Amino acid sequence: MGTEPIDYNALLKQLQKRDRQAFDLLYRDMRVTLYVVAMSILEDEPVAQDLVQEFFIDFWHQQLHLQIESSLKGYMVRSVRNRSIKLLKKQQTRRRRQSAIPAPEELLPPSQRLEHAELMAAIHRALKKVPKGAAEVFTLYYTEALSYAQIAEKLHISVHTVRNQLARALRILRKELKNQ
Repeated sequence: MGTEPIDYNALLKQLQKRDRQAFDLLYRDMRVTLYVVAMSILEDEPVAQDLVQEFFIDFWHQQLHLQIESSLKGYMVRSVRNRSIKLLKKQQTRRRRQSAIPAPEELLPPSQRLEHAELMAAIHRALKKVPKGAAEVFTLYYTEALSYAQIAEKLHISVHTVRNQLARALRILRKELKNQ
């Protein structure tokens, strides 16, 4: 008593008709494969599981299956692979950004505490010369490690405005800190 192989072309046609049973079958058949793809890139079980779950949610609600012009299985594997790579890059960028933030003073050796305090004071003085909006974007980006999109959403501005405000803040800070 064996399981019949799935006809992905027929399944895709059913999905395009918003057939929930077809989606359930696809989920049961592909979730482990997609998890393995995500896990091989992310190397973090809960994150890989969440990514695959979010992919299936988007696949159904955003009707991503309507965009498929090639193999259903290939599309799904490529999508999860690309999402995993994008997430990994985002995590690496966030880690790099956070590592660029000076360490809290109490964690520094005594010989570096004075230097750190002076640097932080200089940054705070220079930040006062940055326009309020640009200073807020700078703070959200560098201290809270939010992405451009997250900042845009939080402040109800466009991503383009976030980029411009951050560039403006950095330009002013460089000029001010260079003079000190």
